[in-house]
Amino acid sequence: IGFALPGDILLSHKGTVGQVALIPNKIDYPYFMLTPQVTFYRCNNEKIINEFLYYIFNSQYFQNQLIRLSSQSTRAYVGITAQRNLKLILPKNIDEQKEVLKILKSIESNLSLINKSLLNSKSLQKTLINQIF
Repeated sequence: IGFALPGDILLSHKGTVGQVALIPNKIDYPYFMLTPQVTFYRCNNEKIINEFLYYIFNSQYFQNQLIRLSSQSTRAYVGITAQRNLKLILPKNIDEQKEVLKILKSIESNLSLINKSLLNSKSLQKTLINQIF
């Protein structure tokens, strides 16, 4: 059991492996109590930006490593010792991380707009079909 703080990244490592969350910096609670199925990562933002690490943990490259490791037992599990051996690909320069982060956020924002437009189109389509019949 651990205590995560605002800005920490959470990674599920037992049972459902690979779920990732970033605790917002502005929350109503001083900390979150975690179950033994979750690891928290606290970044030194002078070396790695927490949001950047969040995107890395969600990347297919990182998720594939988790899948490979977790499938080596009868119940999906990636222990703390095994997590230390996971490979990360990241720029060492904080400015590069910031630039990549801007691009990733822009892509995410555009995808969100596309998804919203798609949902609106499907809703319109459904309404028109209902009116026809």
